[in-house]
Amino acid sequence: MKTDNKIGDYSFSELLKNDSNGHMPNMTEILKKLNRIEDVDSICSFVCDNVKKIIDQGYVIVTFIEADETTLVLKSMKGFEDSGLINSAIRILGRDPRGTKTTIKDMAEDELASFQSGRLELLPGGMYSLLARKYPKAVCTVLEKLLKINFIYTIGFTHHSRHLGGVTILLDSKTAIEKNASIIETLVNQAAIYLSRKKTEKELQENVEKYRTLVEKVNEAILIVQDGIFVFANSKTFEIMGMVEEDFVGKSFMDFVWPEDREMVAANYAKRITGETFDGNYDFRIIGTGGSPVWVFMSVALIQYKDRPATLLMITDITERKKSEQEILRLSFHDQLTELYNRRFFEEELKRLDTKRQLPLSFIMGDLNGLKLINDVFGHTEGDSLLVKTAEILKKVCRFDDMLARWGGDEFVLLLPKTSAQDSEEIVARIKKGCRKTASQKIPLSLSLGTATKEISVQNVQAIIIDAESNMYRNKLAQKESISSSVIFALEQALCEKSNETKEHIDKVRDLALRLGKSVRLNASQLDEISLLASLHDIGKVAIAETILTKEGKLTKKEWDVVKRHPEIGFNIASSSPQIAHIAKAILACHENFDGSGYPLGIAGESIPIISRIILISDAYDVMTRGRLYKDPMSRADEIKELKRCSGVQFDPVLVEKFIEIISK
Repeated sequence: MKTDNKIGDYSFSELLKNDSNGHMPNMTEILKKLNRIEDVDSICSFVCDNVKKIIDQGYVIVTFIEADETTLVLKSMKGFEDSGLINSAIRILGRDPRGTKTTIKDMAEDELASFQSGRLELLPGGMYSLLARKYPKAVCTVLEKLLKINFIYTIGFTHHSRHLGGVTILLDSKTAIEKNASIIETLVNQAAIYLSRKKTEKELQENVEKYRTLVEKVNEAILIVQDGIFVFANSKTFEIMGMVEEDFVGKSFMDFVWPEDREMVAANYAKRITGETFDGNYDFRIIGTGGSPVWVFMSVALIQYKDRPATLLMITDITERKKSEQEILRLSFHDQLTELYNRRFFEEELKRLDTKRQLPLSFIMGDLNGLKLINDVFGHTEGDSLLVKTAEILKKVCRFDDMLARWGGDEFVLLLPKTSAQDSEEIVARIKKGCRKTASQKIPLSLSLGTATKEISVQNVQAIIIDAESNMYRNKLAQKESISSSVIFALEQALCEKSNETKEHIDKVRDLALRLGKSVRLNASQLDEISLLASLHDIGKVAIAETILTKEGKLTKKEWDVVKRHPEIGFNIASSSPQIAHIAKAILACHENFDGSGYPLGIAGESIPIISRIILISDAYDVMTRGRLYKDPMSRADEIKELKRCSGVQFDPVLVEKFIEIISK
């Protein structure tokens, strides 16, 4: 049956497309569309069509269990339009695999079990299970290759433990499922509710003589109202409302409607009595157990009860669905990590607040400094923790009418109604004070901040936001040295915590390297690089297991191979970090030997940067004087003897000669 897949001015597939900011689709509108479909065939077709649109590949089959509860009927299928492909499949199997009916007892146990879940499940056994194990596995494998099927997923139309068939998805890749599982499950589970109700309605019509037994078994509340008073209610009604029959029958329907919804329900009742056209199926709240609200969906039909006109109500508890819708709505307007509003919500609110009454309207833009480097060195968990901490500091300075949002990856924005430029600067000062309180933490929090204020109505608010961003970037440039110092300090701390490196060792290597650099007349820029390289030449070790770095005794070959990767890791960290990118190549070369026997590149002689050659000598010498966990310190005579022995092999001979002169003074 052909169905209209339009919802308002949008198609289902358009609603499912995330916008540029990755927001959730409007599932509420989709569910309203599904609610308006009247028959089982159309619901199945709607689900099949739109699951296919969601995954945009493969094949989709929708089945439904008939009233006899023994036959699974094919209701709709998509993706089988290629007749040549299907004809080949028929020749392989000896029959058309698209048979319209299957007896449930003939289904494979794993396939049947998968249809009893309201979640997407990967069908074990693939095509072999789907075809009820009636064909050899080799034949099923050929069929899978022909149809390009690597994964088969199933999800049942399951409502209150009632199994009504389900959806089978045959795919080449599971990427579409991983990306859209929650949307597919929401659609199918909601369809299950409607299919359950449609099936119940049909059964009521076909089995009037058994209505009492049937009414008591269904999972919807069924009530009959006459002259505004309840005259019948099934046991599910009492379950939903948390009361017994004596407390219910004889009372007015309105007594149980949530106070805030009574006006709407009364208006709908009046329309029905006067014969005015309106959608008689709608959501509202009733008073449930303990006086708490329970969301229900109500279908209404006019009937004769004991030879008098009456109204039949079928009520389904949709509280969980409403919670899911509210959560989807919350996620569409909030950043999942920080729980702040996201950019989409901010921009919508800005349209509302950009009025003369809110002037002066100030903005504060904030950028978390060094986030990429923190992610690279400490891991994304640490970076996420810093983003959350930033959000907490910003929340503390917000007033009731202010709005705080996460603007981008490492950027935040504060919108301040009725706030002058001077007042916004005072708020910036409070933010900076909050950041300074983190100075003693493992990773101190550093924010670059910029403000701008809309003073008069004719000013373009987007231009004001751009001004705030520009001021933020100027602030970042102005405190560049401070940011770099903070980042480098954090890196030094991480290295010392992870390995046997100590601040005393780093300081000694820096002192020796600077003395050697000055003796060979390096310029000021090179000396600055040596000073930084002394701290960070082994930064790649932060990614090496601590058990290896602190091991007492000799490393195994496998462990040594792991350690030898740290110059490359350090190079990658430095290359992606603007503050230290200029010494990335020197970090890579700090373990290269003068004769080419070093690692990781095996370069030799003057191909090795001079600052790397200097650090290699200085670092090795300090190790000789201090020793290691597995090696005692050497005497001065042995140190000089070792330096000379390694001259021309590990060390630059010219630099070694200069270095011996320095330490001999």
